[in-house]
Amino acid sequence: MLESRIQVLDARMTDIDRNDKNVILDDGKVVPYDTLILTMGIQEKTLDSLQFASWGINPVPDGIRRCRGVLSIDDPHLYQTLEQESSLMQKLTDRRRGTKCVVYGRTLNVYALIQGLLDRGVSAKNIIIAIPKRDCHCNEDQDLNDELDYIYPDAFEDADLETKMQEMLEAKGATIIKECKLLEIISDKDKFVDQQANKNSSPSLLQD
Repeated sequence: MLESRIQVLDARMTDIDRNDKNVILDDGKVVPYDTLILTMGIQEKTLDSLQFASWGINPVPDGIRRCRGVLSIDDPHLYQTLEQESSLMQKLTDRRRGTKCVVYGRTLNVYALIQGLLDRGVSAKNIIIAIPKRDCHCNEDQDLNDELDYIYPDAFEDADLETKMQEMLEAKGATIIKECKLLEIISDKDKFVDQQANKNSSPSLLQD
């Protein structure tokens, strides 16, 4: 009878009112509690390290940007953004436009997401899989080699199985880029600024 005793909320916590014992969610809902247990777990931090927030995150903290179409696996609204009739999925499944989709990561979540895209009609030819180095997002001054198996596990324990999965995806037309690192996200607006900076040779614009 767990279903009648447990309530699951697919939402993001934005604040805790400790005086009145309430949790504030991103959609404005207030959830009262008697005892609050925070089990944050391991979260995807690549976008955060680049000072970007996933598209579904709202409100966005100061100094953090959003870029349309840039999503994190931890986005609480990921399912709505990628549902069959969403505007993003319609672009990705439009055979005439051939909109590309880049999936960045190396854990099992990557392959689960790709399977979801394929099931929704996205052509494998429009999927680019970028697999980073195992330790490329660790701080250089931290020795985390012994902890990488827990904080950034490989997708499969069997390397042969992972190779087979990648070969199957490539046979379907997907592109796989290995041993890479996401350094920067440039939106169309940023491209325009960079082009103007190069055209005008303005140090201030280049510095921005």
